[in-house]
Amino acid sequence: MDSLLGYRIFLAVADCASFSEAARQMALTPTKVSRAIADLEAGLGFALLERTTRRVVLTELGARFAQRIKPAVASLLSASSETENVSDINNFNEVRVA
Repeated sequence: MDSLLGYRIFLAVADCASFSEAARQMALTPTKVSRAIADLEAGLGFALLERTTRRVVLTELGARFAQRIKPAVASLLSASSETENVSDINNFNEVRVA
């Protein structure tokens, strides 16, 4: 899975305090969200979230991690969007001669 997507999923779960709500907001299945969080935690080597049947809470490390990555993820998404807009403009100005 794309790391940026994994970070976005984690931030959505952290903001919603719910796997199912994060999945709904991102148009993903709850299974995909759960798997993305598990993969991210395995890659980092620590738990980001404390899960019970009734709630999802950030661990101390999870809260710090979310605080650190949130601006970086927003910046990357903004840069990606700006690049797509420039690409769209360049494609619009392209003239094709048959």
